[in-house]
Amino acid sequence: MAREEALEIGELLVELGYGHRKASKAARAALCDAGLTHPGKSAISSAKREMVAEALRARFVLLCGQKECRSEYKDRSRGGEALAGRKVLPSLEARHCEVCGGSNNARSAQRMLRLLEAQGIRRIIVVGGSPASREELLALMKGKVSLRLVSGTDRRTREEAQRDLEWAELVVVWGATQLDHKVSNLYARHGPGGAPVILVRRRGIAALSDEITRHCGG
Repeated sequence: MAREEALEIGELLVELGYGHRKASKAARAALCDAGLTHPGKSAISSAKREMVAEALRARFVLLCGQKECRSEYKDRSRGGEALAGRKVLPSLEARHCEVCGGSNNARSAQRMLRLLEAQGIRRIIVVGGSPASREELLALMKGKVSLRLVSGTDRRTREEAQRDLEWAELVVVWGATQLDHKVSNLYARHGPGGAPVILVRRRGIAALSDEITRHCGG
């Protein structure tokens, strides 16, 4: 029978995101409580790796130092989207944060979503952006805002644009992306009394989110 490989517990905890001194101490105590190791032991069987990871996920949530991530986690817990009752531990590396995973896009989108919710804005048109950017933006919104994502390179009629504008509570024209003037002009130059129009002059989801945040007073 092949001998099971032993893992150094400290290294395993760092790999799983519990590299911070406070997190490591809490994780070691939890593993002892779960009977997966004992005080004073420095190694653990590699066969227990997934059991260790599951035991720690059940008791703790790793968050980075961004206050947006803490607020988002509280919202998710209240809404049943995240396992509640877990103790929050600091993540030494942002990539281990359960909320943002170290993504600037995710953090910016979280700030934006809170302000949109506070102002009651639920219907947004975004004109432009690459297909990949639009797909990522849709995923980051998590269904909290209704989006109409308009390709900046496909043909759009004035009638189609008008229906979009009548539906929208906010119009975002995403400049410096894949955006033809024939399309952007249909949305950027509509008459008074319609939804506000935001012109984003930089690429990237973080830039778009930050511009909407500023519009909402953030």
